[in-house]
Amino acid sequence: MRLKAVTFEPEPTAVMNVFCSRLGDAWRVYLNPDWVPGYLLRSFDENLEAYPVQVDFDDLDKYMRFHHTDYEKRVSNFGGVELTARGDDAHALAAWLSTVFASGERVRPKQP
Repeated sequence: MRLKAVTFEPEPTAVMNVFCSRLGDAWRVYLNPDWVPGYLLRSFDENLEAYPVQVDFDDLDKYMRFHHTDYEKRVSNFGGVELTARGDDAHALAAWLSTVFASGERVRPKQP
């Protein structure tokens, strides 16, 4: 009897990536769908966008510092903000985003 070697693929690193674009008094948040916890998907429409959203980036900074996590924040020349976090830090960013969206759930149309 021959034993077959078993190899395990490492679990891909979670990468949370969103882009926030100012629109009037609110923000429109665009989700990169590469990695998203299921509980967060309910906050986005069928195009993986959420609007209107009140985003407090100072609160995000405090939240991430409190949880000893890192993330990248890039501000575009037009005022948009891209947020990216990896690994356990991605889970923290997703949790913070869920509190931002807690005030309302977007209704997703039924799939045919």
